[in-house]
Amino acid sequence: MSRFIIYLLLLIACAEANAGTLDGRYDLDRLGVPQFVNVNYIDLTGIKQISRFRSGAGHDYSDDVEHCRSMKHYFITPNLSTIIRSPVAGVVSKLDQEFVGTQVQIVSDVQPGFIFILFHVGLTKPLSVGEHIVEGQVLGTHSSNVTFSDIAVGVNTSDNKYRLVSYFDTLTDAAFAPYMARGIASRSQMSFTKAERDANPYECDTSSPAEFTYRNVRPEVEYVDLTGAQRLTVTPPPELAIVGDPSYTLLATSNSGLPVAIATSSPSVCSVSGNQLTFLASGKCDLLFDQPGNGLYLPADRFRYIITVLVEPPGVRLGSVFSSAQTNSQSFLRLSNSGTKPEPVTIALADGASGRELGQWTTPSIPAGASPQISIATIEDGIAKAIAKPQLYSVTVQTRMTGSIQHVLWRPSDGTLTNLSTCDTGATINRAQVTNVHSSLLESRYPSTVVVTNTDVTATPVQLGVSDSVTGIRLGAYTTPSIPGNGQISVAIPTLETVAQISPGTNIYHYNIRVEGAFSGYLQHLVSDKQVGVTTDMTTACPMLPQPSTQVARRIGSVYSTEHGDLQSFLRIYNMGSSVGTVTLGLADAATGVAVGQWTSPSIARNASVQFSIATIESGAGITGPKPATYMISIRSRLGTGYLQHVLWRPSSGTLTNVSTCDDGVTVAPSRLVNIHSKLLVDAYPSTIAITNRSNASRDASLFLMNAVNGLGYGRLRISVPSMGTLQVSSADLEAATPFILTTNALHYNITEETIYNSEGDYPFFMQHLMTNRKAGVITDMTTMCRLN
Repeated sequence: MSRFIIYLLLLIACAEANAGTLDGRYDLDRLGVPQFVNVNYIDLTGIKQISRFRSGAGHDYSDDVEHCRSMKHYFITPNLSTIIRSPVAGVVSKLDQEFVGTQVQIVSDVQPGFIFILFHVGLTKPLSVGEHIVEGQVLGTHSSNVTFSDIAVGVNTSDNKYRLVSYFDTLTDAAFAPYMARGIASRSQMSFTKAERDANPYECDTSSPAEFTYRNVRPEVEYVDLTGAQRLTVTPPPELAIVGDPSYTLLATSNSGLPVAIATSSPSVCSVSGNQLTFLASGKCDLLFDQPGNGLYLPADRFRYIITVLVEPPGVRLGSVFSSAQTNSQSFLRLSNSGTKPEPVTIALADGASGRELGQWTTPSIPAGASPQISIATIEDGIAKAIAKPQLYSVTVQTRMTGSIQHVLWRPSDGTLTNLSTCDTGATINRAQVTNVHSSLLESRYPSTVVVTNTDVTATPVQLGVSDSVTGIRLGAYTTPSIPGNGQISVAIPTLETVAQISPGTNIYHYNIRVEGAFSGYLQHLVSDKQVGVTTDMTTACPMLPQPSTQVARRIGSVYSTEHGDLQSFLRIYNMGSSVGTVTLGLADAATGVAVGQWTSPSIARNASVQFSIATIESGAGITGPKPATYMISIRSRLGTGYLQHVLWRPSSGTLTNVSTCDDGVTVAPSRLVNIHSKLLVDAYPSTIAITNRSNASRDASLFLMNAVNGLGYGRLRISVPSMGTLQVSSADLEAATPFILTTNALHYNITEETIYNSEGDYPFFMQHLMTNRKAGVITDMTTMCRLN
């Protein structure tokens, strides 16, 4: 081969290597990412972690080909003196002022198709678009302690698409060497492949930039640790303490093995000596955990923990507790101790109509892990057998134990049993535990079913530990068959007892059931009333401490298909956002986890809560032919703020119940009630609104009524509620007091209580929606919902 031909081939090869660079384009698919960057853009001295390319860190940052993933790298944690340099020689193509610092975009001289995007730079001197900068030039420092430093690399490709690539794939071996010295083995460690992320995608909202609404894993596990980084592990102290409690031993370690220093910034509330914590006065005990590092380890990020310290235990307030004067309805309280030591509970009764306190009674100590059931008659007798009994009590429960309380209502005449667990601390579920599950001694009338839902993508069995609800003593364990990914299994209690070799004897009526071992999912407890054909969700409870829901529901299970001719599921979607929006539901066979269809709701008006039958959803999802017995439904919400309820209707008996248990986000909105039944439904399903006043003074509640379908207002009315009292108002009475006329199709309306929160953020009321099935004589709490945003 002649020298000329060899030279020509070399020219062609060089041209291919720089394909499209003359016009700022690069053939990424054919040539791959070139390693041409010789300079690190950031000083690694204080950097402890780096997020991976295509992670769930921060917000969506994606390109023309991919979406809903973070296609850049976050460096944690720089400080205000961390030097930022230009990684390449090139021209400043864009400057954006961010909420902190400046975003600088630089087009490479060597590879003009590549743009390097540096975020949150505190510039040493002003830059201008078109200005040429040299490789390694100091641009400034990291701009703020309120954000991380991040870098992205964009490529203008030869097919006229904008693509993002990993910064680490552009580094030369020399530039990557400092990362290897800090423990990173290879460039591939810093990225998820497109195939990996496509197989486990995230979900994003419609904001700009889009925020992640669902991730398969916590974002912090998608960061790579650098050698020398310290992490603190702190055993969480109690969230609540009482002045005079014994000293508490604080436990904190570092992965370096270096000692952790513990201090407090609130010495008047609590004191720390070594690792001993003492509670001195009411207030917020602010604890600070630090490890300053040494020659081998960087300082650890400070861990901060706040404990609320009270003079006496707080009170959970329940409304609409039936006294024993109502002989055909009996209230029971189930007190669950999820702490580590026995604790008593003090229960105070007040007349619901007047708020006048009638007395209080303290239980014997409740063992750890136990959840005894106490009748209202027992509580009344503990106070005084001669107590004047009103129709309804307002109840305050005080305890130092960690746990929850359930209020269940039993009607002896027809045997109905329902869950009325709404209170001022909200509503909650324990994903890994259900309490007071009925043993086989109650199988003939009130059989319990435990539904185990697997929210992971991988099939797995789950081990369930079973204990006696009264004593907390473990009786045995049951391991489920393998549950498909995104599927669920229903466990009948006689089957569980047989496999676990548990006998209830003659006196064990209730079990507590807890997941043992790793588990991605949640438990649900359903009770069937055989006499009247009611299915009641007994999962929700009231936390002993206020726990406003910040979690978001992603899945709801046990949704009945139209294959059940005598059980019909309805989903109520409530838009509490500022604009119209939609919700997309993905339907899967609950038994197998296999997806069978997807449905997107019509646009839902602001303040509206529209009810959709499962038949409507199946039709919209294109599901025809034989259907699974029940669905597992995934939820993607495009509402600014929203909630979802799952209600179950049995046409033959007319029963209607609330079965709103989801993977997360089970909550109540104390100032809002949805889908109140109008007087058009009063003959079959009358609604009653219970308003409880938590303050020490009589207060006027200001109620605003709206059409549930379109969110349009009907009118306002004011109702006086006595101090510490509970007022019940029928929906018919509410309508009579407001100036609106119901149309023939206005079956539901929503209520907002408009009292302004005080300066401490306290709200004086909480509201409850009780609905009566006249045909079956069942009272159902329709208050709980699943939070969508």
